[in-house]
Amino acid sequence: MRVASGAVLIAAVVLALVGGALIFALLIAVCAIAALHEWHRLVNGGKAAWEALPAAMTIIAIVGLSISHSALGWPLAVIVAGAGTAALVAAGRGKWVLWHAVGVVYIGAAVLALMVLREGPDYDGLVDGRIIVGGVFAAVWTADTGALFVGRYFGGPRLAPQLSPKKTWAGLFGGVALAGLAELTYIAVVGGPIWLGGLFGVFLGIAANCGDLFESWVKRVFQTKNSGNLIPGHGGMLDRVDSLLFAAPAAAAFLLVLGSDSLFGTDL
Repeated sequence: MRVASGAVLIAAVVLALVGGALIFALLIAVCAIAALHEWHRLVNGGKAAWEALPAAMTIIAIVGLSISHSALGWPLAVIVAGAGTAALVAAGRGKWVLWHAVGVVYIGAAVLALMVLREGPDYDGLVDGRIIVGGVFAAVWTADTGALFVGRYFGGPRLAPQLSPKKTWAGLFGGVALAGLAELTYIAVVGGPIWLGGLFGVFLGIAANCGDLFESWVKRVFQTKNSGNLIPGHGGMLDRVDSLLFAAPAAAAFLLVLGSDSLFGTDL
């Protein structure tokens, strides 16, 4: 069931990525809103939370502004406003103000990063954002899968037994190494520098593992195993995208600092 669900999710992402900006934006918005619903419900003791409404509106605004190629300051301002609104709603209900605000920033930043990487400015035919986002997904998926299988095969000392008892140091290093190898291969295929592609993959692999551990810590704080049961074999949407929520902003920061021309032949 886990493998089948994963295959369906991968197919959906690939089809959305190559299917056009609106399809990709719709997929990102739906997944992000589902993840935010789970986040606010988790913080709200397992019950649907009103804070999810301003959070969902924040995601819709981010996606809309990104598609229209608005200045980066506008979606950033929307994230701040959305977090503030969620915090006010939580304060009015006597709930966790900080946690509800953090959820909007946590997921909203990843949505903005993916939209900026996918849409970006005009690439003048050199490379488009689909190739960049494809590289991010390739590294994250490989890091997750590699950590799972390498960890199970080699076993050994636990990485963070209090947060996630099944994760091992072998899985961490294996997942990061395989992410580097996968990205190296991907960049070589699209004609970029191999060594920098490997470095990019390792960087994303580390970020993906940090995202996984962060969500494990949050679930431990609120004493729950899964964020939901939306995806058979995987739990909730938040459980499925936790690695990407850290890796996407990390990728955007990496490419904004170095310039995407360093990897893909054009500047962001």
